[in-house]
Amino acid sequence: MMAHQFLYGILFIGLLNICQESKAQAPAAQQNKIINSVTAMVSGDESKNIKASGEEDVSLGFLKFTKTSVGPITIGGTVKGKDGTSYKAFFVMPLNLQTGVEQKGGFGSYVIENDTETKTYSTTLYQTFFDTDSQGGGSNVKVTLSEVAELKDQVKVTGKFHFNAAYDPDPESEKGKEPHEGYPLINGAVRGSKKVAVSGTFTVYLIKILRD
Repeated sequence: MMAHQFLYGILFIGLLNICQESKAQAPAAQQNKIINSVTAMVSGDESKNIKASGEEDVSLGFLKFTKTSVGPITIGGTVKGKDGTSYKAFFVMPLNLQTGVEQKGGFGSYVIENDTETKTYSTTLYQTFFDTDSQGGGSNVKVTLSEVAELKDQVKVTGKFHFNAAYDPDPESEKGKEPHEGYPLINGAVRGSKKVAVSGTFTVYLIKILRD
């Protein structure tokens, strides 16, 4: 599970480079007045309300798109504060284009970034520091689609998501690594690790000409 989450985290970087709402998709999006949107509520050791829309603030990318599935797909939203700090929530996972079914897996992250520091909360670190499930159930991204609609030139996909993520303020610390039974592997409370819960919604449009 941890290996899969790590790979999805690396994959996110590549998927951003083929983001649908990039130069190739922007003219089509504007012509057809389609607007991707993402909302996210962050709670716990950090609090933030993210409402993002449009090609500049919504990240959307994928490797494969068929009539029944898409993925791995990256969906994320970013907002910026008055001081220039950016706040981004995103997830990466394969999705079956089926409504009403909770799908689990993938990788999720909440990132706070400014000129002086970057704080990255991830599902991988949550599994390491806080997840008491040996199978990593508390670290899964959970996605439920509520609408998959075939439009003229796009497929509209709407859904909700949730994930838990953690941040390690001192990666060199030995705190919390004392031998113990069970999970998590490292005691995040003793270590001083931080955690958040991220819940949100999204509506994205997948261009049909990119479908296999």
